[in-house]
Amino acid sequence: MSAILGVFCDADGGRVPSETIGRRMLEAMRARGDERTAIWTRDGALVAAARHGWECDVDLGGEALVVEDDGVVVATDAALYYRDDLRRALGRRGVTPLGDTPAQLVLAAYRAWGDDCADRLEGDFAFLVWNRKTRRVCAGRDLSGKRPLCYAQLGGTLVIASTVNGVLAHPECPAELNLAAIAATAAGMFAVGHETAYRAIQVVPAGWTLGRRDGARVELFRHWAPPAVNDGQAVPFEEGAAELRELLVRAAAERIPARGAAAVWLSGGWDSPAVFGAGQQALVERGDTRRLHAVSMSYPPDDPGHEDELIQLVADRWGVDVRWLRIGDVPFFDRPQERAARRDEPFAHAFEMWHRTLARGARSVDARVVLDGMGGDQLFQVSDVYLADLLR
Repeated sequence: MSAILGVFCDADGGRVPSETIGRRMLEAMRARGDERTAIWTRDGALVAAARHGWECDVDLGGEALVVEDDGVVVATDAALYYRDDLRRALGRRGVTPLGDTPAQLVLAAYRAWGDDCADRLEGDFAFLVWNRKTRRVCAGRDLSGKRPLCYAQLGGTLVIASTVNGVLAHPECPAELNLAAIAATAAGMFAVGHETAYRAIQVVPAGWTLGRRDGARVELFRHWAPPAVNDGQAVPFEEGAAELRELLVRAAAERIPARGAAAVWLSGGWDSPAVFGAGQQALVERGDTRRLHAVSMSYPPDDPGHEDELIQLVADRWGVDVRWLRIGDVPFFDRPQERAARRDEPFAHAFEMWHRTLARGARSVDARVVLDGMGGDQLFQVSDVYLADLLR
């Protein structure tokens, strides 16, 4: 994850913040990265990014934080996959990327497809593009919303940042609370609409693109929608199973870094063991001697979540050890006041402490990349209705 920031002023008004204020806005997002920073400012615009050192690997965010080429400036919070496919598609449009980092690939995609570029990207991403020649802003998010992106239109100034606090740190952004949105969150309607806890700040929804030309209001459009299902083109079960296996192996191969350790949060169900096996098979097929680490939560024998024996069988099949974490060691609450004070939004996930514990378990085996099976229950139980509800 990275922090990205953009401040864009109309040609006939608005004032670009100084680099000092830009760094202050990045500091408000320091949890997303603070070891590497870059700030670009010119012609009524400021584009900036901050990143943890470990994410500068080319498989992840890359070394290029802010990229400029022939009047186009790009900042990304992204991990892009299927890059060979993207480069071939770019070649058909006569566009050659400057390099292989996400920012350079997004810049090339923007040159090829303009504001429709997000639809051509595969991965977990949020990005912003500033076209100096046309004075147009384009910003987008991936279909599942893995990387956040917020914005506020403050008169003739548009502010875009990775987090609510990043936008709020702009000196002209009002801090008036959006009580209706806070009430909706308290009622469990935390995924409804584009609003945040602040009236001036909204989110770019997952699978949407934001566009704005100089002097105009922000426009939002959906670049991704769930594909049609049940189209009547059934294939034999064995053929479908083989295709699914091939897709899972390729997807896992794309997400395993070329160097270093990777892990899977392994349960005893159908989803994460399928991902775990697909990832191990991907390593075997490319002659890689590494193996994915298994990081698992251990429950007491009489607990409904107890799957320890099944997990161990899967790990034994691939000859790997399990990094066990005990559910009894996971606090239900952990410094709630402190965490609430640091949180951008009032919503806190019910499994926050569970996920934090698993993340620490992955770091204990030196893994920075973790695969999981989220969504697999819906896929393997063939419940496309529920899966479609989750996507929406």
